[in-house]
Amino acid sequence: MQAEYLSIGKVSKLKNISIKALRYYDEIGVFIPAYINPDTNYRYYTKEQLPMLDAVNLCLKLGIPLKTLPTYINNGAFDFAALLSDTQKLAEEKIQGIRLAL
Repeated sequence: MQAEYLSIGKVSKLKNISIKALRYYDEIGVFIPAYINPDTNYRYYTKEQLPMLDAVNLCLKLGIPLKTLPTYINNGAFDFAALLSDTQKLAEEKIQGIRLAL
């Protein structure tokens, strides 16, 4: 294992996300560890993966199903611009719906 990996506990503390949630994100395929130790099954991540957790949190806050996240991955890179654009459209639709209801 290389030194640039972050343990699941470190990522949990850095991003204020429970270890249980990180395991769940791995299970559903939206935040997969960069390395899993075959002897211990401990999960490790890279610093470059951390922005993906921001995308996961954004989706959770806005009520966007996590299962849609893989649709924003193109050639191994996450398309934050597309996610933000779609999120903005969704938020505007929700706001308009609330205004109509009031």
